[in-house]
Amino acid sequence: MSGAYVRVGPRGSILFAAREEACVLALWHRQIADCVARELDRLAFDGLPAFDVLGGVVSVRAEARAAIDRSALAGSAMGRWLESDIAGLCCRYAAVTGGGRMHVRLAAIDDDACRYFHVDRLSMRLLCTYRGPGTQWVAPETSVRGTGGPEVTSVLEAAPHLIRQVPTRSIALFRGRTPDTQSPGLLHRSPPPAQGNDNHRLVLTVSTGGAFA
Repeated sequence: MSGAYVRVGPRGSILFAAREEACVLALWHRQIADCVARELDRLAFDGLPAFDVLGGVVSVRAEARAAIDRSALAGSAMGRWLESDIAGLCCRYAAVTGGGRMHVRLAAIDDDACRYFHVDRLSMRLLCTYRGPGTQWVAPETSVRGTGGPEVTSVLEAAPHLIRQVPTRSIALFRGRTPDTQSPGLLHRSPPPAQGNDNHRLVLTVSTGGAFA
């Protein structure tokens, strides 16, 4: 498909742009209170909550609450905010996709989990980095083609001006590539570790149905 594009906006309604097959990324530049950002950033890595669940919004919220209660956020206002935010983002994802069953994962990551640029092998995925550097992506109008891998990553790393980054705590809704769609999907990857910086990340991913690709 030619004419793939990205939509960016300051309100959550921008995520509905991802319903258009040519829109490979809908990016919600949302504003989070400074106190929330500071609280997330100050937590010890081993105290961050994490879970992996397949189900509807009610099941996801229950799993998020249980994970938060096992973490350093147990019983805190920050923990309640995070639980509510995760449930709200899952509701938004369900509203965009029209589905009720989701695969939701909140992961504490201290490495470049997906180091190569790649296109997801699923129709759509929501991603929010609550803490640490956000996901890197490549605009669809660049001359770089393909579904990613080491060679594509090397080409992009030699031209860093082509690499963009989702701001921390903003919401990205990526399109992938599947046999039943003409969408080219969006090339993206985990940010590489930066020497001397805090590379500990807390990342939420939401997709429809089965396993992550």
